[in-house]
Amino acid sequence: MLVSEKILREWVETKLSADELAETLTMGGIEVEEVISEDKWLKNVLVGKVLKVEAHPNADKLRICKVLVDEELQIICGAPNVVEGSYVACAKVGALLPKNFKIKSSKIRGVISNGMLCSEKELGLSDDGDGIIILESNVADKLGVQISEVLNKSDKIFNIKPTPNRADCFSVRGIARDLSAMSESVTFKYPENLKFENMAKNKVGRHTHNIIGVCSDVCHAFASIVITGVNNQGSSPDWLVNKLNKFGQKTISPLVDISNYFMFLLGRPSHIFDLDKIDKKEQILEIREGYTSEKLLLLNGDEVENLANTIVIADSSGPVALAGLMGGSSTMVTADTTNILVESAVWLPAMIRGKARRFSLVSEAASRFEKGVDPETLEADFQIICNLILEITGGTLGNVYFENFFDKSEKKVTFSKKRCNDTLGINVTNEEFERIFKNLNFKISNNGSHMSDTFDILVPFYRYDLEIEEDLIEEVARIHGYNNIPAIIPTGIIEPGLRNTAMMNTERIRDYLTAVSFFEIIGFGFIEKKLAERFLFQHNTKANTVNVLNPISVHNSTMRTSQIPGMLKILAENHRNQREKINLFEIGNIFISSSTEMSESNQSIVQHKILSFIGSGPRYQQQWGLSNDVLDFYDIKMIIEELSPITITIEKIKQENDILHPGRSGMVVPKPTSKKTKIRGLDFFNGEAVGYIGELHPQLCSDLSLPSPTIVCEVGMEFLNQERTSNITEIVRFPSVRRDLAFLIDKNCPISTILKAITSNLQQTKGCSIVKNVTPFDVYVGEDLPEGKKSITFSVVLQDPCKTLEESELEVACSGVVKLAEAVEGVSIRR
Repeated sequence: MLVSEKILREWVETKLSADELAETLTMGGIEVEEVISEDKWLKNVLVGKVLKVEAHPNADKLRICKVLVDEELQIICGAPNVVEGSYVACAKVGALLPKNFKIKSSKIRGVISNGMLCSEKELGLSDDGDGIIILESNVADKLGVQISEVLNKSDKIFNIKPTPNRADCFSVRGIARDLSAMSESVTFKYPENLKFENMAKNKVGRHTHNIIGVCSDVCHAFASIVITGVNNQGSSPDWLVNKLNKFGQKTISPLVDISNYFMFLLGRPSHIFDLDKIDKKEQILEIREGYTSEKLLLLNGDEVENLANTIVIADSSGPVALAGLMGGSSTMVTADTTNILVESAVWLPAMIRGKARRFSLVSEAASRFEKGVDPETLEADFQIICNLILEITGGTLGNVYFENFFDKSEKKVTFSKKRCNDTLGINVTNEEFERIFKNLNFKISNNGSHMSDTFDILVPFYRYDLEIEEDLIEEVARIHGYNNIPAIIPTGIIEPGLRNTAMMNTERIRDYLTAVSFFEIIGFGFIEKKLAERFLFQHNTKANTVNVLNPISVHNSTMRTSQIPGMLKILAENHRNQREKINLFEIGNIFISSSTEMSESNQSIVQHKILSFIGSGPRYQQQWGLSNDVLDFYDIKMIIEELSPITITIEKIKQENDILHPGRSGMVVPKPTSKKTKIRGLDFFNGEAVGYIGELHPQLCSDLSLPSPTIVCEVGMEFLNQERTSNITEIVRFPSVRRDLAFLIDKNCPISTILKAITSNLQQTKGCSIVKNVTPFDVYVGEDLPEGKKSITFSVVLQDPCKTLEESELEVACSGVVKLAEAVEGVSIRR
């Protein structure tokens, strides 16, 4: 929020400088980010008079001007409004203008120019750049004077960032009131130019009106009045335009300017309706909840729909404003407006909070209402607003409609001086407590005394942030001065917290992955909606994306359903920067929206903590003694097997997707040691797997300009964090035997199908208990094979822990393996 030093000084009496005021505010908890000098870009910009204008010999649109400032200068100017005898803003050589544009002596189309005649845009005063600034002729005696003096631009602007809980500090009045509490050198006062005349004394024109629906369910207080015969044509007075500019606001029309001015000055939002545009019946307006079918075109040109759960101000035809947010365009005031309805309410913060985000609105009024506006001063503030309307636009007042619903019994908070001193570690005296409470407008309840230790404090209505004793202790610390609290090194014993199995496993995983050349990243939790939907293939079929109501951009509109999209962007960026070996991992949460039966906690949004990693490029750093093999599927599979607490298998993914290579990917499925073993973390593919692994689809690699192959993998941390079970077995002293079995299979038959058929039934097949391992190791395709067939050779390892195997036992076991393989259609032993 921008606050002018000059305007602030109208509210306080003090001899402190601007920098001292800024320091006092900041140390008191109201941060001043910077102090901006209005004349920052106006130094060495002087009042000048154009003595002569000649055509440029080498350019049709340029002119050669003789300009008198404190000396006569030749300046080239292309503005259409430069004429002889006009008074202008002249930037001399050496002047520094906005965007650090320094004026230099230069040749323009062969003619020397020693300065620049400036427009308002070039001096950072407005967006008007159509012509240079032409000053009034009454500045004739100020030639060579700094332009800041003539334009009254000698003020300093405080850029203040109050904390969101300090609703009372979003106005000049609130800042001044708090500033006076912080320093004994500052005294709060009301400006003399604020008119408090009682409107009841005005006996002219008693226009009455009726508004229904005003109640304690929607507001603390409500005020409205009809004013007839106003003149909204022309522009606002210079003093009002100047003050609005200091708040960073543009002038619109007298009525709108008055409303905006008091919102920043008093923290009192108001709205002015064109009375003749309201569709009136028995009542002028109604305060009610909007309907799903209703829509409203707002003042900013946006149309909002589905007004359910939103308080609206409506006439007989429908909504004309969103209460506390923004008015509608249908009843906006214009230059032709002559009769108006002025409304100012204290809407309940709970009724306004979140509505601006819902409709993607930026509203100064909403930002104040959702924090809380003072109900106690509404009546007096409303009189000030109406009096200024009468002063600037004229008109005749009607009857004031005023309703008050807030509890006038002041808010009480019990306070203990001993507990305050113990908490802050200081000794605040009774006199200091009394001074602090007095400066903050706090009162001691009638049943207590400031000399006693514990008493009730009566808190002003505008302090929405004070609810409990700790709030009051914070106020004491703030006003006493944080810099007056001595720095003491805390004493005591700090005991480290106990680390559970999940934490230790997570650290072990991080250590292992970094040891094998992976770099950990921390990705963004939001991604583009289309990407989020593409990565839903790994979840339950009923899963959906979690959309953000107020995204910072369309590219971050959805909570991530996978960590891979963010990692792919980083991979692509590194690849563009000529990094060849890129291995990344991340441990974080993904988010899905699901039906309640999918979640044990009956929450519609479910988050899973997962490990994601991605690899691309050479397996090892380039070295003369190593081959240039690239990272492949089996490298990542080996890492997963190392991290898994139990044995895993890779099975075919049933869901169609365009993310993974169809023939080089699979689900990570745990293989329990017994049927009683409970597997946690089956969060993928409708509860069938704990993750997935595979190469990225070649088309996706091409779209993202990624190196191929790129291997990705995601596994649930709930599965990886399970305790590992260690099985101790006796060392077998008897030799193992290897037999190679070759089979003819259809070319399109997956090897995994045959391998699964063998391994899943070994223990139930007679004589096959001695088979310890079956591994495919050779694939052959040649002309000597039947058409449509290929040969696959398996290595079968056999061993008995108690004796040396005999040939007959080997034959039986191998025959059993052959039968299991031939049970798959199209498979036969190769003779």
